Amino acid sequence: MTRKSKARFNLNRTYKVSQTVKALRRALALGLATAVIAPAAQAGSCISVINDVFCFGDFGNTTLDSWNELSVDDTFDPATVEMDGTIYTDNTAGMVVWNNDNLTFVNDGFVIVNDNVYQTNSYNRVGVYAESFQGDVSFENTGVIAAVENSGNNGSSFTVGARVEAAQDITITNSGFIASENDGGFSAGLQAVSYNDGIISITNALAGDLAAEANFNGTAVALGVYGAGTVNITNNGDIAAASDDYSAFGVRVFGGDTTITTGSTSEINVQADDQALGLDVRAYNTETVDITNAGLIETDAGDDAYGIRVEHSGYGDVTVANSGTIDSYAVNDWAAGIAVYANAGDVSVTNSQYGTLLSDGNDDSIGIAVRAGMGDITVSNAGDIYSTSENAAGIGTFSKYLNTVDITNSGTIGVIAENSIFGSSAVGVYAIGFSNDTTVTNSGEIYAVNGSDINAGVLIIGAGKYSEGGTATVTNTGVISAGKYSEGGSNSLGDAFGVGVLVNGDITVTNTGTEDQFAGILAYNEDGGQVVGVQASSKYGNVSVTNSNKYSIITAVSDGNNYSEGFSTTIGIYAEAFDGSVNVNNGGIVFSINDNYGD
Repeated sequence: MTRKSKARFNLNRTYKVSQTVKALRRALALGLATAVIAPAAQAGSCISVINDVFCFGDFGNTTLDSWNELSVDDTFDPATVEMDGTIYTDNTAGMVVWNNDNLTFVNDGFVIVNDNVYQTNSYNRVGVYAESFQGDVSFENTGVIAAVENSGNNGSSFTVGARVEAAQDITITNSGFIASENDGGFSAGLQAVSYNDGIISITNALAGDLAAEANFNGTAVALGVYGAGTVNITNNGDIAAASDDYSAFGVRVFGGDTTITTGSTSEINVQADDQALGLDVRAYNTETVDITNAGLIETDAGDDAYGIRVEHSGYGDVTVANSGTIDSYAVNDWAAGIAVYANAGDVSVTNSQYGTLLSDGNDDSIGIAVRAGMGDITVSNAGDIYSTSENAAGIGTFSKYLNTVDITNSGTIGVIAENSIFGSSAVGVYAIGFSNDTTVTNSGEIYAVNGSDINAGVLIIGAGKYSEGGTATVTNTGVISAGKYSEGGSNSLGDAFGVGVLVNGDITVTNTGTEDQFAGILAYNEDGGQVVGVQASSKYGNVSVTNSNKYSIITAVSDGNNYSEGFSTTIGIYAEAFDGSVNVNNGGIVFSINDNYGD
């Protein structure tokens, strides 16, 4: 799998061995080294003091469990199990630890389940399994936990590095290494499951590694969490997942009020033949989702690639904030930096001045995508968003029921469509809905170029079955360009609209520059078709377009220079109201140039 060049955005991609592969190699090398020195090592032994069990030495090819070596005097009292030794086994489990009451598990050693021989039958394997049937689990790892299955039996087995289950709360801290590899099915590095409404808190520290690799029809999940209460995840280390047949997930959460925070040292790397997702959250009912990324998320997929994806089927709110780098690449289909799909809750997505979103797809790509059924949408970009594919967009929203949509850009949004025999499109910002009130404010740079069908800087479509509502307001103090951004830049063969608005209600478009920063709404075409600087059409409302002063410019240019380029229509400002008033005020520069045959 190779990445496309990003030279067009003056950005370089990095090429490296999968983090999953490197991490597993390191862990298995440590395990093999331990196995080699085992004959000279102290034999393994566990000492039990009432409800505290301490294990040290080399246990070789064995499994430690709470029925035998790890048993405590009273399973209905809190218990502690600490592993300071070494297990390197071909069994299906390294350690099975359980207690009825609260359980504390600490690993400072090596627990490796490694199937070295190709098996005709597949087995489910787990490095460490820790469970409290009625209480809480505290799980701390500073050592190595890994599980490997080499059956290769086409999706028929499960392999998990560490699985933690509790009736109530779970607290996990990892500053070591937890991973799994399965050549015949599902693979998970770390799993956490709370049966009830407990609090799941997971911290992957700076030195922590979580990894999963799956092959032969297997899905890989580096960190999988299943809960109905509260989920808190903090990552400052490395998380990696890879699947050569199916999908792979860096972090996957099902249920619970979810908060995910990734620090500046965090790195999440996901590669998959099918779908690759860095952070994937599914929420229900009134659960809320709050994601903050300050690190690096890279996803490479044969089909769909998402940096962050949230799907909410209930009524809770979703908030996503990025100040790091999210790089999504899809060979065949869809690439998205941040995608949020919400049923009824409000959605807020922010890309700060330090944030970068790179989306490189084949069919479609987008930096930020939001779909909301009944909730309001707020999207803000102060950083960089770059998107390229056959049909590429920077920010896109879709809403259904009288929503409020507020999009603000003070950074850079760059969109380049790729040529295709089926046509292509480039849109900087679009908002589509049914009678929703939409506001787009730009003080930065938006450009959308190279589309053979259409190029649009800002596109708002709000016409629908509701005759009331559905207003649109566009305020520009920066640059919005469709078709061509600068001299020598990519050109447009398709229709070009600097700002295009079609809604039911009132429309207000204002372009205002200053002595320090001119404001431009620019449309360019070189192969015939429509070229419009500002087009504003309302079914039932009033339309107002203002080009404020001498520092404000609106242009429409078609530059083919010969009749063979096709019939063109160029319009600086086109404003119409089917059942309202039209008001156009120009105190600046508006010009229309057509070097093709046409109007």
